[in-house]
Amino acid sequence: MQNTTKKTLQIYWKHTKRRKIPVVLFFLFVIISSTLSLIPPIFLKDFFNILSNGDVSQSAHLITLLGIIIGLSLTNWLFRRAEELTSNVYKNYIMVDISQTAFAYLHGHSVSFFNDNFVGSLVKKVKRFIAGYDRLGSILAWDLTPILVTIIFVFTVLVRTNVFFGVAVIIYAIVMIGFNLIFSKYKLKYDEQRTAAQSRWTGHIADTITNHINVKFFNGKKRELAKYTEIENDVRRLNTFTWQLGDLNQAGQSLIIIFLEMALFFWAIHLWKQGNISVGDFILIQAYVIELAHRFWGIGRVIRDFYESIADANEMTEILMLPHEIIEKKNATALTVEKPEIIFDHVSFHYNKTRKVINDITLTIKAKESIALVGPSGAGKSTIIKLLMRMHDTTKGKIMISGQKINNVTTESLWENISYVPQSPILFHRTLLDNISYGRPDATQKEIMAAAKAAYCDEFIEQFPDKYETLVGERGVKLSGGERQRIAIG
Repeated sequence: MQNTTKKTLQIYWKHTKRRKIPVVLFFLFVIISSTLSLIPPIFLKDFFNILSNGDVSQSAHLITLLGIIIGLSLTNWLFRRAEELTSNVYKNYIMVDISQTAFAYLHGHSVSFFNDNFVGSLVKKVKRFIAGYDRLGSILAWDLTPILVTIIFVFTVLVRTNVFFGVAVIIYAIVMIGFNLIFSKYKLKYDEQRTAAQSRWTGHIADTITNHINVKFFNGKKRELAKYTEIENDVRRLNTFTWQLGDLNQAGQSLIIIFLEMALFFWAIHLWKQGNISVGDFILIQAYVIELAHRFWGIGRVIRDFYESIADANEMTEILMLPHEIIEKKNATALTVEKPEIIFDHVSFHYNKTRKVINDITLTIKAKESIALVGPSGAGKSTIIKLLMRMHDTTKGKIMISGQKINNVTTESLWENISYVPQSPILFHRTLLDNISYGRPDATQKEIMAAAKAAYCDEFIEQFPDKYETLVGERGVKLSGGERQRIAIG
């Protein structure tokens, strides 16, 4: 957990450093605006001292004090707007960078990885990883920084009035932060359990929607609903428990705030009786107690949100920390096919230690030869093709194309030289034109139509109202199995 959290923060920091200037400016604006919001009570102290004296001749001074307070408020408003503008600029760029990093690394994983994970869960993990940066950035900027500024400023002002007030502020801050840290750490394990349950919930929905035909034809609706209800009940139970813990946390904070206010005002009354403080000091103390309560009232939520965001982001970080199964060598070269020939040289492969699929196969395929792999289900026919495509690495032996080991060439150049049509092609939810040209994105309209004609796609394509601009639906569901194969061939 700690290593994963550290890695999450390192990834976020790596992307943040690329936008140093706007980030520094943003936090400078936050510090200035937070400080400006704390200055008016100092002038309010003088304002109420004049009022309590009943000296009408000081009315002009009162107007001056009001003008200063208004001026500070307007200046603070300007810096708030500067914060928002700067934040909107830098944060969106960083979130896009993080999104691209996650997307690129995710697609670098092997076929086995995607076979072992639900699509819906992976999508949710990427979204949470991006949202995690947004939430953590907001916590640091809008919560933690203003809290730190408030503690320092209020301590500096109140300790000049009386040392006890300053000490009370520091003790209050330590107690509140310590209480919430301990409580939030206790709650974190339940937040992680809830996040995992939500991922299972999302994965189950995605799985049943993908297989909706099977659910219908095999009368699986009741079974799937029962399983869905079971998972959803886990999510509900964990949500309820974590919410109740949050309510308990807020109740504890309320008591601490009440004790602080009572202690400060009892001591203030004692000092007032001795003539050491004025009525204005009561206003100053009350204003800062309210400000401290306002800032620290949310500290439990801040720490809770921090841990929840980390827990959410860590799921994707685990994927980013997981090494790619198929690793391209640093000195890999592009595949050049001068003498077309495929050689399987004593190739063996097993998915795990107990399931051996291919055992010591030696095979040579010459140029222009057509061969068929024949055997029962599970004999390894598809696996041979996957090994050729380097979807998996061989356990033993080597595969060569035109005299070059496929693990010594770049995967992109390997795939560029092989045309592969699986038994059940899956198309993008895009137009027919986009799907046909996916392997050759630079192909002209004329070349695409020629390819479609060669694959005998043109006849059924012309029957669609939108022809080549027809959307095929998710995974190509709007087309028949044969039509999908024709498009894949094209």
